[in-house]
Amino acid sequence: MSDVKKPSVAWPLNNDPCGRYFPRTAGPSILESPDVLEAVIEEIPPVGVFVEIGTWGGATAALIADRRPGALVVSVDSFVDNRFRMLWILNRRPNMRLFDGPSRSFWIVAGNARASAIYIDGDHTEEGALYDLREAARVVAPGGPILVHDYRQPGIPGVALAVDRFCAETQWRIVKQVTSLVVLHA
Repeated sequence: MSDVKKPSVAWPLNNDPCGRYFPRTAGPSILESPDVLEAVIEEIPPVGVFVEIGTWGGATAALIADRRPGALVVSVDSFVDNRFRMLWILNRRPNMRLFDGPSRSFWIVAGNARASAIYIDGDHTEEGALYDLREAARVVAPGGPILVHDYRQPGIPGVALAVDRFCAETQWRIVKQVTSLVVLHA
């Protein structure tokens, strides 16, 4: 018997089951498959700071925190709905922290801090994603990756436009793609 729980109603709202349920998390992760989760985990060093821009309900952050107990997982989200904030609280692990606010405020507060890896799945507009990419490049430690979700995802053109523009303007390049996840390195 599987310990993965399925809700009695469609999740997320509007009958759009775009999430995947994993054991020991409250609510679904937005990652399309276990392969995408493994690609993310592979890029995160065992220790250091991992920043997640856009956490939704925190299930992905919890999965990462479980697999990288020596890392500090910092989730950033302004939460469009209190239900997602409550899910993050339910998913919280000892090595997780929440910045409850927009990424633009987080980047200001981050200042000269360094993160060993950064995952972007927040603002899906071209300008919003491009802003997060530029700030992530400033904050990520030398040699660290920037991971971007929803690249070339149907109906979400802004992310791919931002990534392609960012790569054209900088030394950053896509080095790996797993479904709609891309890994960038300078």
